[in-house]
Amino acid sequence: LLMTIKAIAFDLGGVLFADGKTQALKKLQTEHGYDSAKLRSVLTSPLSHDLRRGKVSDDEFWAWAQQQEPSWDVQLIKNVWYDSYVLDDDIKDLMDRLRGRYALVAFTGNVVSRVDFLNKRYGFRDWFDVEVYSFDCGETKPSKRFVEIMIQKAGCSGNEVFYVDDQEKDAYPAREFGVTVAIYKKGEVGHLMDAMRAAGIDI
Repeated sequence: LLMTIKAIAFDLGGVLFADGKTQALKKLQTEHGYDSAKLRSVLTSPLSHDLRRGKVSDDEFWAWAQQQEPSWDVQLIKNVWYDSYVLDDDIKDLMDRLRGRYALVAFTGNVVSRVDFLNKRYGFRDWFDVEVYSFDCGETKPSKRFVEIMIQKAGCSGNEVFYVDDQEKDAYPAREFGVTVAIYKKGEVGHLMDAMRAAGIDI
């Protein structure tokens, strides 16, 4: 028997916004000659996870990044990275159709300054009923505890949550809590809507 879905959780990077990291790495390599493998290792380093968990500050992280490669312009890297999170209009339109009938949840491993940057640009925080950020929880994906916090804040049980992410590696722990998970790829909103309808969501 299907439980009734009450809350729909959306990842930000790769779902509501483009996968900024991948876009930025390409741009920094092609336009500025940066070594994208080295840069990726910095942007996905253990310290980058501490940044998402709110354990280190922006300044500490970028000072460390600068030490990894003295020739880098870390302000340029940060600007290009943040700038690459472009809104996915298909997801925004879908959220507009669901708003008011389901609790819309932002569920993201993210950085305070990036959330602020994107909110100044798009005002996206107003689009959600509930916001669950890694830096507020001291946890990031794929932590089970982070999923538990999200379900708790959504105010329902796991099997009443539908969750959209672009990475199976980040989403899999949610399945253990009975959450219905859909993996989204840009341009494939039709597949996502089919998955939502199959879960009993009225679109």
